[in-house]
Amino acid sequence: MSTKVNFKIHSSALVFGIVMATVPFLFLLLLLLLLSENISPVFSPAQQSCLRTFHLIEKYMNQTAARAACRANYTDLVTVCSEEDNTALINLTKTNSTVWIGLQRGQNSTKWSNGDEVTFSNLTGSCGPKPCCAAMKANSSMESLNCSEKRNFMCYKQDETDLTFSYHLITQSLTWYEAQTYCRKNYTDLVSIRDQDQNEAVKIKGMTSSMSFWIGLLRDDWEWADGGRSAYRNWGAGQPRSSSNCTQLRNGKWETVPCSNNVSAALCYNMSVNVSADCMRGERALDYCKKDVTDLTFSYHLIPQSLTWYEAQTYCRKNYTDLVSIRDQDQNEAVKIKGINSCTSFWIGLLRDDWEWTDGGHSAYRNWWDGQPGPFPSDCVKLVSGKLYSVPCSNTGPALCYSTSIHVSDDRMSWESALDYCKKENRTGLLHIESDQEQKLLESELRRRNVSGMMWVGLGQQQMSELLKLSSRLALGPWTKWTGVRPLSPRCGATDTVEKSFRVKTDVSELRAVCELKKQ
Repeated sequence: MSTKVNFKIHSSALVFGIVMATVPFLFLLLLLLLLSENISPVFSPAQQSCLRTFHLIEKYMNQTAARAACRANYTDLVTVCSEEDNTALINLTKTNSTVWIGLQRGQNSTKWSNGDEVTFSNLTGSCGPKPCCAAMKANSSMESLNCSEKRNFMCYKQDETDLTFSYHLITQSLTWYEAQTYCRKNYTDLVSIRDQDQNEAVKIKGMTSSMSFWIGLLRDDWEWADGGRSAYRNWGAGQPRSSSNCTQLRNGKWETVPCSNNVSAALCYNMSVNVSADCMRGERALDYCKKDVTDLTFSYHLIPQSLTWYEAQTYCRKNYTDLVSIRDQDQNEAVKIKGINSCTSFWIGLLRDDWEWTDGGHSAYRNWWDGQPGPFPSDCVKLVSGKLYSVPCSNTGPALCYSTSIHVSDDRMSWESALDYCKKENRTGLLHIESDQEQKLLESELRRRNVSGMMWVGLGQQQMSELLKLSSRLALGPWTKWTGVRPLSPRCGATDTVEKSFRVKTDVSELRAVCELKKQ
């Protein structure tokens, strides 16, 4: 069974725009020859989680073999960042009762729930071999408690507009893990503390608590195979056990098992972004993102099912991205190789007809009735019972109109100029993308307008957090020119050993701006 490898380029940051052009690349999947059995592993369809896709390899393997299989075919054993991730993995496993995930015992370390680097801590005490969670006492010191104890807790909420944040004391007794879930669902996360001033502010906000209250600091000896620093845990009852060093997902919960156990499947993930190793100026970055495709996974899927072109377009858009488009001779050769097993010629995404949209849009979507379109003089189109029907333009009838809420500048400009430009005339500011679905809608609208390339947009906190959930080869760098305070680090990030490789320099790029229009 073939696996889908997702290709998706997201908004690169609050200030660095979105990439609307895909990059041609044929990803050749290398099947790992597993040592234990001659039966080939089964690769299940992918589950998508924003910038990553999750993949299930169904074969009995120990943890070492499972990790090798994930690294050979994808990126690594999965790192689980949130309850949403965990749910997506449960849905992917289906009938598999136990599967490997990437959590394994390592060095004892502290980590903040939201992925912030630990720059401040006055945590004292020990929980022995069990994980410890931090609770703040009335005097602002932190005590180590068993994470299964029930306490009040402090959440924080980050404003999506100016990136400031507020604190919220929740006077409800929950375990640390339950408190983490609550804060992520209702606010942003359990609070993290970066310095003495913030420590004092959190203490003051929590003065009305009748007991010490949970904050976002976790100390345990568990680490992710890819180096990610996710503090999300979903242990089952009585877990983790001190006698076992690897982790499996079983019936939705995590449990520790010996790494030598043969487990029925492995959960892997694949990244959908590429970050250059070097800093570069805007024009060079544009050229790099069109040519360097070392880590961008873009795959082709031959569907041996006989459909019309329109049916094939609908199928591809529902199950993948779209019918394939070809931009140069290299990509033409790659598509030819992928389709070599087809016994007939196969559809690609090119359409030639003499129909055009009145607003100049470049949509190739057609949904004609049988026998349509008709010949001259039926040169205009009506929607009849959900399908297109050509009629003479002199016919009368009601009309479907549309209005748009975005404006794209004709000229390229700096980040500062884009901020000013999008506040003038009937514009309310840079368009803010608050969700993955909103980005898909924006991408569709820009494709319809035949607008491509990188451009300035804004990101809401949810999308920014998702963007910054990166693998161990990526890290959060010294961001510049934010409109508010420096953003919090990702929940599921990595160490800062290659921090210089991920910088946003808004003062060297000139891009078109996507603005939001005033509502009429």
